[in-house]
Parts: sequence; C-alpha cells; structure tokens
Amino acid sequence: MSNGLNLGTARIPPLFDHAISLTGRSAPRVCILPTANEPDLRWVLEAHRLLAGTAAVSSHLTLFPQPNVSDPTDLLLSQDLILVGGGSVANMVAVWRVQWRGL
Repeated sequence: MSNGLNLGTARIPPLFDHAISLTGRSAPRVCILPTANEPDLRWVLEAHRLLAGTAAVSSHLTLFPQPNVSDPTDLLLSQDLILVGGGSVANMVAVWRVQWRGL
C-alpha cells in the first residue's frame, strides 16, 4: 500500500485500518518502507506510533545508505502488508532492483 500517512495524525487513517483488516490476520506483520532516497525518519517513527494503536506488529526497512537489516528480501516476504512512503512506487521499485538485486 502506498503512503496516505500524514505526520501528526491523531489516529491511523481509515484506509490504513482497512488495509490492515484485509490481511485477515489477528496480528498482521506490517513493514514500513520509506521513500527510495534518504528516508524521512519522522515518517517511519510516526508510522510505528500509529501502528502501535492497532493489532499490527510493525517493522521498517530503510535502504539508504545501506539496508538496516541483513536480508531485506526475507523481511519483505515475511510481511502481511508493506506500507510504502510517498512518491512513485514504480520508480522506487526500479531503484531498488538496480541497487539490490533480488528485491
């Protein structure tokens, strides 16, 4: 799911809540994936804060300057929902494929 998360929101937006419910899991794994360039850590922290008010178990993946996990592919494939930061998801996927073969 792409963005739609505004900083400073008091509660999780209804669209995010709906996306979480579509996973069909009682405690869905949700990965926060910021933009393809330098990540906005405020957005990552805000997403974690909002997801803490749900049944979701949140994690995040930053790719710049280096991935924050040893196996980004494994992390993403183990998620029920991936929340992608703003911008063009298609452009981000193209960048990720060039930088990290296997994504």
